[in-house]
Amino acid sequence: VGRGSVGKGNFVKLKKAVFLVGSFKDRDYDSKLGLEPWQSGIFGFYKPGTDDELLPMEKQKLFREDAFGLRTLHESGRLHVEAVPNVEHGEWLSSRKVFQRYVLPHLARDK
Repeated sequence: VGRGSVGKGNFVKLKKAVFLVGSFKDRDYDSKLGLEPWQSGIFGFYKPGTDDELLPMEKQKLFREDAFGLRTLHESGRLHVEAVPNVEHGEWLSSRKVFQRYVLPHLARDK
């Protein structure tokens, strides 16, 4: 998503935006091929100037200032973010159980 009015304008047109990430209590990354920190998959990241203090999406500048429409989608109920315990990066598509439980429900057509 680009910064600026065009990127934001396109992003806020979405009927729904879904961001899923595996969460882990024992480490900051989801797998050697995945995200670090894993919280970045749902727009969390380190507090500026630190490498160990994490801020959730709602406390991030890009959310507070609605840089590309994330806050707009959140406030309108069209944003779904979920951290699922112990699901590693590759499992979102390789595990039938994970896909059916967490991904597939978001692909169904709205009635």
